[in-house]
Formats: sequence, structure tokens, C-alpha cells
Amino acid sequence: MGQAGGRTQICLEHVAINLIEARIPDNTGLQPSGVPVVAAGPDAYFCQLPLKTMLKALHQANIPAAISYSAGTYVCNSVFYQLCHLRQSMDVPAGFIHIP
Repeated sequence: MGQAGGRTQICLEHVAINLIEARIPDNTGLQPSGVPVVAAGPDAYFCQLPLKTMLKALHQANIPAAISYSAGTYVCNSVFYQLCHLRQSMDVPAGFIHIP
């Protein structure tokens, strides 16, 4: 789970990409650009969670939500990508949710 400033609804992330492209420097001054999250990893991973079912449940509870196709290109995407990469060796569902 991560916080996405400016978003007005919960976003269920559908895809994690193998790219770090920092828009601004982080707290330590690093601003990576064009760096893979995992060297030689696949270009992307798709969420294996039942996103449409989850979205329907959120809407039934009157919670603003949507399926998102971009977890960004820095911290949240990196966490999501690494989680998906690690789950390849386990039989554990994984996903990422952005909150406003």
C-alpha cells in the first residue's frame, strides 16, 4: 500500500513495470533514471489479485475506487514490482493499492 498525492480515490494497481524513473530527487538526493527495478527481470508483472471483484466490493460499500494502470515509476512501483518478482518463487497472491 502506498499514498498517492492528488488522487481522489483508492487505486487498485494492475501492472508493475521494471523501470525506475524518478521525477524528483528522494530525501537523500538520489534521482535514478532509466534503471531497472530488477536487473534482467521481465518488463512487467500483472497483478494476480481479483481486481474487478475487489473494485465491485469497494463500490458496493460506496468507497471511491478505480483500477489503475500505472503505479508510477519510483518507490511505489518498485515495491510492487519487487513483491511480484519475489512471489514468483512462492504461491502467494500479491498486489498494490494506492490510497489518496
